[in-house]
Amino acid sequence: MTVVKKKLLLAFAAILLVAGCGSSRQRLEGILQLEKLQTDVHGLQILVSAGVTKQEYSQRFEDTLLKLGDLGQREALALPKFPQKEQPTVKAIYEHLSKSIAAYKTARNYFGEKFDNHFCEEGCSFFREDEFEQVKQEFPSLAHLDFGPENTWYRDGNGNVVNHSYRRSDMLHALWSMAAAEDNQASQLTAQLTQD
Repeated sequence: MTVVKKKLLLAFAAILLVAGCGSSRQRLEGILQLEKLQTDVHGLQILVSAGVTKQEYSQRFEDTLLKLGDLGQREALALPKFPQKEQPTVKAIYEHLSKSIAAYKTARNYFGEKFDNHFCEEGCSFFREDEFEQVKQEFPSLAHLDFGPENTWYRDGNGNVVNHSYRRSDMLHALWSMAAAEDNQASQLTAQLTQD
């Protein structure tokens, strides 16, 4: 083998080594970003388990949203840092975190009593079955809720039940549980990436 060929082979090997190190460094950077993102979302789970007022919850949620920024954009920037075979896992992590954030956002609507519905001038602790069905369409994994007491069901002028009711507090906790489950699934997938 000539000296020129040896130098070319050494140069090629060095390029491959540098490229390999660069991609592993990018992957590590991507994992660290996922873990940071996960920590921010997990902070909401810790917050709700501590018990907070609606105002505290809303403020912390808005702070978290500002920290997170656009998750779609973050995902687009993160994907190229991972090898092709790991990109579906990264997409799934972002999907779970997005669902978690969406559930925490929807949960804000079920804090305390509602005052802006018909017959709720004094406050309503219940909401209609059709509203539950709308939320269930957005979050199919939302837990089943028990109906509220029969005297809170919605009736027509003849006294026939037209809509059952649910407790707002039950919906709040169901959404928080679903958000935590999505967060935990994202956490498990992130752990898989760190083990590979």
